[in-house]
Amino acid sequence: RGKSRANTISFGPQKAGTKQNVVSVGVEKKTILLCYLEEPEKALELAFQPRYGDIVGFLWFQGDKLMVAFSLGHLVVISTNPEEVGREKFCTRLHTSIRDLAYSPIGPRVVACSDSTVKVIKVDSEHKKWKIERCIDVKNAGTLEKISWTKDGTCFSVSSKTGCLHVFVLDTSMTQGSIQHGGFGLSNWFGGPQNSGYPLLEFMTFLSSFVFLFALLMFVVYDVSFLDVARVVFLESPVI
Repeated sequence: RGKSRANTISFGPQKAGTKQNVVSVGVEKKTILLCYLEEPEKALELAFQPRYGDIVGFLWFQGDKLMVAFSLGHLVVISTNPEEVGREKFCTRLHTSIRDLAYSPIGPRVVACSDSTVKVIKVDSEHKKWKIERCIDVKNAGTLEKISWTKDGTCFSVSSKTGCLHVFVLDTSMTQGSIQHGGFGLSNWFGGPQNSGYPLLEFMTFLSSFVFLFALLMFVVYDVSFLDVARVVFLESPVI
C-alpha cells in the first residue's frame, strides 16, 4: 500500500467457507486494512468517523467482529461479515481518551483504560447496551499504558509508564463480579507504597525498601557487606 505506515498487524478468523486467514492492518492510525492471504486483490479498507480520533488499538472477537478503540474515548464494534462489512454494530464513549483495551479470553468482558482510570465492561452479545461493571481510579501510578489478561480470564494487569504494574483479580462466580486489586512497581521504592488495599503488603514493601537502601548506603560509605547489615538488622549480632 504505497508508503502508508502500518501501526498494528493481527490475524483474524478464517474467512467463512474457506481455510484462509484474514490479516488486519492498522494504517496510519486512521483506517484498518483487511487482507485475505489467498485473495489479496480483494482487500478491504475500513474507515471511521474523524470525530472518534486516532485508532489506539483493535482486536477480533465473537468471530467476525472487530472492536476498535480510539484516542478520544470511543469504542466501536464493526462487522467484517461480507453481507454487512464496515457496518457499525455498536458505539459508545467510555473515557475522554483510551490508552489500551483487552478482551477476556473467556468473554464476555472487555477492559479499557485511560490515563488513570480502568473500566470493566460486560459485552452484550447483541450489542444493544453494554454495562460498565467497574470503574477503578488508579492513583499515584503515573499514566496507564497497557492491559493484559491471563489465559484463564480470572486476572488482568495494567502497566504504567512509571514502571508500576497493577493486578486485578476478577471473581466471576458472583452475580455482579468483584475485583481485588494489588499493585507494585518502582514507584513503591521512590514514591511511597501504592494504595493497593493491603496495608500489610504496603508496610512490608516499605520496610524492605528501607532495609535495601540502608544496606546500600553502608556498603558504599563504610564498605560493610549486605550480609553484615542483615545480621545487625535481623539477628542483632555485632558486625565482625
